[in-house]
Amino acid sequence: VTTQREECCHVGGSLAFDPVGDLYLTTGDDTNPFESQSYTPIDERDGRSPFDAQRSSANTNDLRGKVLRITPQPDGTYTIPEGNLFAPGTPSTRPEIYAMGFRNPFQADVDQDSGKLLVADYGPDANQPNAARGPEGRVEWNVVDEPGNYGWPYCHGTGVYIDFDFATGVSSDPFDCQNPVNESPNNTGLTELPPVIDPEVWYGRGSANSHNGAIPPTGGAPMAGPVYQFD
Repeated sequence: VTTQREECCHVGGSLAFDPVGDLYLTTGDDTNPFESQSYTPIDERDGRSPFDAQRSSANTNDLRGKVLRITPQPDGTYTIPEGNLFAPGTPSTRPEIYAMGFRNPFQADVDQDSGKLLVADYGPDANQPNAARGPEGRVEWNVVDEPGNYGWPYCHGTGVYIDFDFATGVSSDPFDCQNPVNESPNNTGLTELPPVIDPEVWYGRGSANSHNGAIPPTGGAPMAGPVYQFD
């Protein structure tokens, strides 16, 4: 998994085996979030690729901002299990990708009873929505039990970001979560992306949430960990 070292952030990840021996790897978007006014980092200006998550999370030909799934072999190589997002040989894609569209999924774990992967994903730092940019910072808990696109940097926590031109400071239209299109000059993968899969649980830095207040929306630090089975 490539990383750039000129800027921070989100290069961590998590490793977890499922019950049949496949290995999941989560990877961050490897993108600096601190010059996007706390909204989505999609800076397409020349020389600003470390500030554009479209080159990683929304790029079908890049392993960053993803859940990868491989089958390790005894000789240190790996094979691709059936059922990943892109079949081996699909142009402009990587076959290791099981799910795409993550920002900072540095902690994940597999439910060994069901085989489902549990992934927490951090969101950006905006404390309130902006009509010209998008929602307040939202975080997610995902049950990643199917291959697909989980949204970032176009959609996050069921919120939709606005296409923003960092060169002119002008906003255009909201992104289409059902038909996302990656037209960034930093994209090396497909232009038309799979529709976005919503998280099971999300909450925002304001009052917005998907759980009727069961979790106080006072921070942005979701964690995924082992499943507790209560009898």
